[in-house]
Amino acid sequence: MPIAWTTARRIAASISIGLIILSILAGYEGWLQRSAFEVATKARPLEGVADFSKPGSLTLPLTHDFPAAHGVEINLLLPKGHRAEASLARLEAHLELFGVDGRPILEKPADASPLASEVGRPELVRLFYLSGLDRGDYTARITVAQPADDLRGTHQELYGSYLLCGLEALPSLISFLLGAALAAAAGTIVALTFHFSKPRTVGVATKAQKSPAGL
Repeated sequence: MPIAWTTARRIAASISIGLIILSILAGYEGWLQRSAFEVATKARPLEGVADFSKPGSLTLPLTHDFPAAHGVEINLLLPKGHRAEASLARLEAHLELFGVDGRPILEKPADASPLASEVGRPELVRLFYLSGLDRGDYTARITVAQPADDLRGTHQELYGSYLLCGLEALPSLISFLLGAALAAAAGTIVALTFHFSKPRTVGVATKAQKSPAGL
């Protein structure tokens, strides 16, 4: 049976199509945000091999792609059997961060502390914490003034990670919920309109009804 398209039904259908399109866009945006968060949990904005057992400088690129993070942690992975309290007790170092134009952005002294997200791994320490950075590319220069002699002859891996609390994924959840709400609204509008806006039935007079009585 063909659908009887009343004016109200046409308007409801147009609104519903618009809401469905917005629902799809919201869902897609939520997917993009969730994907970016998942990538950020495993990302290494900075990575390299360092030697904190002797004075000198090390320059490494730093790429910041997730501004929603609380900040960037620059971590040092010590050799097995080494603990930060003993191995880095005498270390004096600082980090300078520069923009792509060479302009200095910030400077931080080394502050070796256990990495909160890696409890139970005393060989993994956070040397620097960088916050308030905009998305972009930077150059990090780490200078060792007082070396950590206990690390002489060992492999020391330096890498960056994002400090995340989980709330960074909230925008993606909101987008998904908004998309679901818009889709539900579209369906509700169509259902209610088609239920209450029924086409008017116009009666057709027969020839006998039109003719005068007796003719």
